[in-house]
Amino acid sequence: SFFVEWIPNIVNIAVCDIPPRGLKMSASFVGNSTAIHEIFKRISEQLTAMFRRKAF
Repeated sequence: SFFVEWIPNIVNIAVCDIPPRGLKMSASFVGNSTAIHEIFKRISEQLTAMFRRKAF
């Protein structure tokens, strides 16, 4: 997994033993939203190149 420098060791866990009403159990999704930084970095580099060439 990848964590940016400004969020070291950012792992959160929460456990609730009481399921929602009418259900026997439930689950949650855990995701890493910092992974999109590579896409933003690539777009930023492409835009910078366009502005340098005045191709906007």
